[in-house]
Amino acid sequence: MLAPGISGCKPFRSIEAPRENIDSTERISIYENRRTTPLEIKVETSSEFHDTVAHNKAVHFYNSRSKKRGRLLIINNYDYKVDSKYRNGAIVDNENLHELFKQMGGWEIHHHNNKTAEEMRNIIKNFAEDSEGRHFDICCVIIMGHGSEMSNKTIIYGLDDDYIYANYVQEQFANDVCRAYRGKPKIFLFQVCRGSSLDHTIRHTTETDSIFRDTVDTVVMTNAEKLTANIRTQEDMLIGYATLDGYKAHRDKYRGSWYIELICEKFMKYAHNHSVEDLLSLVDQALRTRMSESETMQTAEHHVKGFKKLYLNPGIYYEDGDIKYYNKKRCRIIDILF
Repeated sequence: MLAPGISGCKPFRSIEAPRENIDSTERISIYENRRTTPLEIKVETSSEFHDTVAHNKAVHFYNSRSKKRGRLLIINNYDYKVDSKYRNGAIVDNENLHELFKQMGGWEIHHHNNKTAEEMRNIIKNFAEDSEGRHFDICCVIIMGHGSEMSNKTIIYGLDDDYIYANYVQEQFANDVCRAYRGKPKIFLFQVCRGSSLDHTIRHTTETDSIFRDTVDTVVMTNAEKLTANIRTQEDMLIGYATLDGYKAHRDKYRGSWYIELICEKFMKYAHNHSVEDLLSLVDQALRTRMSESETMQTAEHHVKGFKKLYLNPGIYYEDGDIKYYNKKRCRIIDILF
């Protein structure tokens, strides 16, 4: 993240291609945004379920319509004592995430702030081993803090300046050690720096020679298909990073981190009819229009391990043969340690 006292956001300005190339270029614009107040969370609720064959004719998908929609683990380290590395704006991320998942309905939130590396390991391991997870459709883990890169692997620092590997988090939910979430979607989101490089802006012009081809096989997958007896060690995982390997991530002292703010914004607006993987693509699409005071930018990254289509279906659940609606306050929050 940026140095203390730098917000990470400037009034965005438009970057246009050179005039002489105007007819053969794609313009990349940085839109002006002078807002210094936090995002106002207002979730657009679903009117129908999208985990159906009608919406996913060529791909497998997860069922995500139970009243107990998901379990969320949040770890946010911000009150670092070493070198005065307090993460300004981190509390805004906490508030945005809580409000987002509360309004979506059906989520049980486990929240921990300011933990050492060993405490983080124990919290993650215990969360993965908790048999209560089998009653929920989805597992989601969000970890925020200072981070870096070591031996080409992402690390996350605890308050004691010791660290855990991001891969450690995923390994705790592998099928050979985690029974509660076998066959269920598992989302891992990391708001951490992954190195010391900054992505400085460049002038860009593009000529296109595009031919679009439809190469998707028209194989219809039905909801009645069963999992085979043999399952892979790591699958059903979607992993998202705030930035690319080797680069820093931005955070605004008023609005929180760019990545988490945009996750909350895109999820609240589009989760009612878009899959989670599509939502993360929208997040990076929005990052493309942001620039810091130092004219640095940020690229998010996500990848999957045997992950199917997942819809969050906010606001509704299926019970007694009918669609029902969550109470806006229906969210169980435990272990809140602000």
